[in-house]
Parts: sequence; C-alpha cells; structure tokens
Amino acid sequence: QQIIPNFQFFQFSKVIKNALTGYLNETIIEALSNVQANTLYQQRQQQQNSYWIQVINNLIDTDFLNLLPDNLTELGKRYLDDIAASRLAIPNTNDIVYKLIGKLDHRKTQETITNVKNQICNNITGYRIDANKFLFLYDWFEKQGDLSSRAGDVCQYILSPVTNNDNCLNIIIGNADFYANIINSAGAQADTFKSSIENKLSKSTDINLIAFAEKIGINKNSKKNDTK
Repeated sequence: QQIIPNFQFFQFSKVIKNALTGYLNETIIEALSNVQANTLYQQRQQQQNSYWIQVINNLIDTDFLNLLPDNLTELGKRYLDDIAASRLAIPNTNDIVYKLIGKLDHRKTQETITNVKNQICNNITGYRIDANKFLFLYDWFEKQGDLSSRAGDVCQYILSPVTNNDNCLNIIIGNADFYANIINSAGAQADTFKSSIENKLSKSTDINLIAFAEKIGINKNSKKNDTK
C-alpha cells in the first residue's frame, strides 16, 4: 500500500505480463491473504474506496487468484450465506461477489451449504426460498446440500415454492431422478408440490413433464377426482 498506493495500478498489472508485474501481483496477493476476512467483509460497503476490495476486483479473473487464500474463501462463504438470508442481493455475473463465489473450492463449502439448507428447511425468516434464490443456489444444493436427509422439508420449503416458475421447474425436470427420489421420500409434505405438477400436467403435452410426473406417481391419463 505504501509503494503502490493507487490500487488502479492493478488494472494494468493484470494485463501487462512480465517478470515485474508477475512479482508485484504475487506480492500483493500474499499481502492480501494476511488481511482478516472480517475486515474485508466490512469494507465491502465502501468497496469503491477499499484498497483490498479493489485488488480482489482487479485480480479475481486472473491466475493469481485461481486458488483462493483462506480469508477469501471465508469471505465467499459469508457472501453465499448473505444471499441465502436475503442480506445481499443476488449478484450479476460481473459482480465481485459472483466471481468470488464462483472460485470457491467446493471441498471447503459443505458446512455452509448444509447450514443454508437447514435454515431454509427450518423456515427461518430471510432464508425463505424464491425463484431467484433457487436458480442461484440449486447447483450447490444438488452437489453439497444432502437434500435427501430432509426430503420432506426440502419438498415443502425449497421445491414447492418455486414450481410455478418455468425456469425452476425446468431445472427440477432436467434432473428428474435426483428430485423424484426426494419427492417420493417426502410423504405428505410433497402434497403441495404434487398438486402443482398435476395442475400443470392437465394443461401440458410436454413429454419431459409427463415423464417426470410419472416418476413421482402422477399419470396424465388418470383423474384425481373421477365423477363418473
């Protein structure tokens, strides 16, 4: 910070590749790795003027941060939890938050994802799911959420609230076996989800929806309430 007080320098050091810029980039990442994660978290609100946040912003797309130091891993996990808890808006793809989360080592995020799932399944205010959250988090849930361990709650609090969103439903249908196993294990907590699928099925000829419905015990040709 003393030798290079203007963090805009790193806009250039990441694209001008020589021995000097390589050394300087490695040196600044080493210094960055010694900053407390709490300090970085607090500086996010003033990120335009934060030396360290701007260093991250400038170098996050480079090989110098392919492997995140521990403090940035902790920062990324806090961002993930903040998004799930509605404390932080879902970032766009150019946002530093999005990029940092995208570089998280999945071997270090299991506890965070499990906690997020449990908070949603416990119906904690703030953590309640909506379509945008589901689309942001579903890949994490599928890989690390251990959703089957709370199948009923997952069906009630994660899947049922998003069935009316076509993008979310396409995700679920696209991984039909995975989600069908959860739904079929959910007991009565799957009733709302199944009713929604029945309703959509009555108005659709989508072969993928029909196939998925059959996996969870719903047949398009059967009538729930046969009045004959």
